[in-house]
Amino acid sequence: MLLNRNKAGYVLCHLNVRSLYKSLDELRYLIGHCEGLNRLFLSFSETWLSSEIPDGAISLPGYKLYRKDRDGHGGGVVVYYPDGVKAKRREDLECTEIEGIWMEVVTSKKKRLLLFAVQKQCDFII
Repeated sequence: MLLNRNKAGYVLCHLNVRSLYKSLDELRYLIGHCEGLNRLFLSFSETWLSSEIPDGAISLPGYKLYRKDRDGHGGGVVVYYPDGVKAKRREDLECTEIEGIWMEVVTSKKKRLLLFAVQKQCDFII
């Protein structure tokens, strides 16, 4: 797990979950029993989701999400961000060769942050 707090006070947490769907009950429990999560961004790789699973089935209370599923087995990325945060996905920065999600966040001081959540693919060489 990777945790990082930036200057705007946001906390970024990344975890390779190896099936997000199987981990949802634990995630919902943690979200429901932790206070002060209004600045927490959650990023998950190896989500193993497909387009057959709707966003509503993987929702977390108090969060919106962006996702990028892999066509085929394994992989995938999901980013959850707090309801009160102004964010938009930057698909103009994404490419098909890299399994990742770019998003732009506007802070309370009107500054913009770019966040990138990525799933490393074994067959991709930079």
